Amino acid sequence: MRELNRLGITSIIDAGGGFQNYPEDYQVADRLHASGELTVRIAYNLFTQKPKEELADFTRWSGMVKPGAGDDYYRSNGAGEMLVFSAADFEDFLVHGQICPVDGIGF
Repeated sequence: MRELNRLGITSIIDAGGGFQNYPEDYQVADRLHASGELTVRIAYNLFTQKPKEELADFTRWSGMVKPGAGDDYYRSNGAGEMLVFSAADFEDFLVHGQICPVDGIGF
């Protein structure tokens, strides 16, 4: 983190992807925060990891942490960028998108 500070980075947002599971994969950040050793502010999002288990994930997490919980150095933003795992397109454009007409009508 000191290297990030040296480069002028003082805050980051963890989007929660990459198969990071809460709370298991956040233990290092939890310990650094508890000991006052965070030098970069971290806001983190919870990101569901398994298709068809989204509701179970969010139900479990809602009993553990609330959006906005934390302090100026370590705070939960709440749900992350992917609320429904099955809606993800990890290959970018694997699923055909909608072609919008030039006049913008017909959505």
